[in-house]
Amino acid sequence: MPALLARLLDGCRTRSIQRVEAMVPVGDAAKLACLHAAGFAPLALLPGILQLKTGPADVQLLGRAL
Repeated sequence: MPALLARLLDGCRTRSIQRVEAMVPVGDAAKLACLHAAGFAPLALLPGILQLKTGPADVQLLGRAL
């Protein structure tokens, strides 16, 4: 797990945050793999909600309990 993500999750724990969610464009395989490796699980696929220069893109909503 990258150091920045580990630090973010540790900071959430110290503030008694019990759940963290992330939204990642489906085409960003590196970010999705990083979050999966950190224990995030898919919650929902949000079709076409992100507007990119190339047009609408699907977004994967992921979550993790702390």
